Amino acid sequence: MQNRLIIVILLVFTPLLRNTVVAAQSDSEPTGKLLYICRPAGVTTQSLCVMEVETGEISVIFTVPDEQREILNPAWSFSGEKIVFQYWDGLWWHLWVMEADGSDPTQITNTPDVQHWSPSWSPDDEQIVYSHAAEGGIRELWIIGSDGSNPTSLTATEEADEYAPDWSPNGDLIVFERSEYAPHQTSTIWTISPDGGEPVPLTTGDTECHSPAFSPDGTEIVMLCRNEDDWSDIWMMRADGTNQRRLLVGEDGIGSPTWSPDGEWLVFSQGSKEESELWIMRPDGSDLRQLTDNTSRDEIPSWFIP
Repeated sequence: MQNRLIIVILLVFTPLLRNTVVAAQSDSEPTGKLLYICRPAGVTTQSLCVMEVETGEISVIFTVPDEQREILNPAWSFSGEKIVFQYWDGLWWHLWVMEADGSDPTQITNTPDVQHWSPSWSPDDEQIVYSHAAEGGIRELWIIGSDGSNPTSLTATEEADEYAPDWSPNGDLIVFERSEYAPHQTSTIWTISPDGGEPVPLTTGDTECHSPAFSPDGTEIVMLCRNEDDWSDIWMMRADGTNQRRLLVGEDGIGSPTWSPDGEWLVFSQGSKEESELWIMRPDGSDLRQLTDNTSRDEIPSWFIP
């Protein structure tokens, strides 16, 4: 009778064990290409660099012409065929799109007296969501065609800034950061449909959180949240805002965590204003590795696996 009971227990739990193995983290090594902003030691202008993750080989694909110009928030399209970034022309931030090799850079926003920030691609590469602010105004979310056509307002919250949007892989949601300034500044994470409607809050104002990014399967969101020492820690939560947990305590300036397309890794920058490097780790906070060591400023990475 005892042996039969053991057999029954094993039969009941075998599917559970099998599912656990399937869901377990892979031991695969990181692959693909990292796009990021680089400023090598001794160089006063910014560039866009691409690293071959497997070999560590780095190439420069775009460089700003002088110290009066800047670039921010470069991102591969979902297909990896295009790159979008924001470009400071000396007066305004505008959005530009180029080929994956850095060729044919083309400005896609031309609205005068408007700043354009933090672009993010739609999964079909046809649209870009970004933060838009008229001179002296608050930041709101807009969507524009990747060729610069049909710029359209998505949000209109008069009391709050909205920025750092990220489009979900299935295209049904956009996650973003909202900052409110009264009675004191709070920074929270929200989602909204790209078709509009009421935004949904995922975090509360108890902790300032920002820079959200969807996992490749759309089930998780990585973000930065400020700790008691005024540094940013890396946190994770479910896409509905539940199961919020801290992955990495920030001992230095941490910026822009995002995912590898296979969901096996997170990449982020860490360092000071003068020098920062790229790091990777598993989505559970394990296997922390430093990727760059260039005595320069490497930041705002975007990952693509061909």
